Amino acid sequence: MTAFTDFIQVELPKRPYLESDVPKNSVIIRNGAGPRQLDGIQLLPGQIIMNIGGTVQAVAIEDVAGNTSTFVQLVETASAQWTLNHGGSSENVLIALYDTSGRYMIPDEITIVDGDTITVDFGTAIDGKAVVLYF
Repeated sequence: MTAFTDFIQVELPKRPYLESDVPKNSVIIRNGAGPRQLDGIQLLPGQIIMNIGGTVQAVAIEDVAGNTSTFVQLVETASAQWTLNHGGSSENVLIALYDTSGRYMIPDEITIVDGDTITVDFGTAIDGKAVVLYF
């Protein structure tokens, strides 16, 4: 066999793929034991991803956390470190970070300083929005 034939017959079947593109604001997960069993989970506003009964799914935060409060901070001047003063007197928080285009961001580090303050460190200066749920 040629290298191309080897690739088509041996390597390509091992590579993951999705039958179609997933919607905007989706997370792609491996949904099974096989290497090609991928699935997209779309996240709507106010939802998080949870494994419930062995199934990964999007769940409304109020269904999970019960009594929550929300703090939103716009960061209009690009900075490599954001300081979020949510004032909720709680270290039980969930944080979602978005760039100015509304894309979800994953920072380099999140530190809970105390019950009212969180710092978020990025590798580069960026502006956007932070949403903090505390309960």
